[in-house]
Amino acid sequence: MLLSHFKMDAMSSTVMTFELARLLGLEESREASDEDSLLLRLLLPVCKLYTAKQAVSTTSEGLEAVGGLGYLEDTGLPSLLRDAQVANEHLGAILG
Repeated sequence: MLLSHFKMDAMSSTVMTFELARLLGLEESREASDEDSLLLRLLLPVCKLYTAKQAVSTTSEGLEAVGGLGYLEDTGLPSLLRDAQVANEHLGAILG
């Protein structure tokens, strides 16, 4: 069940990111409609916030799933969690 949640989070983040890339491409090539431009302005901070929150949640749950070994620095997982938390806090300061 846990892995299916990880997969769902990753897929939703990927779909949202690719849609933003499409909108940004339209904007940069000056082919975007007014609706596309407004959608880009709305979705960009939402996508950043969503992916930052998902990174912390998924990394934390992954550490718990591995158990005690996940908290050892040799695995690299604790540094991933710290990086995700810093990205989340940085984004909160920007959007806050």
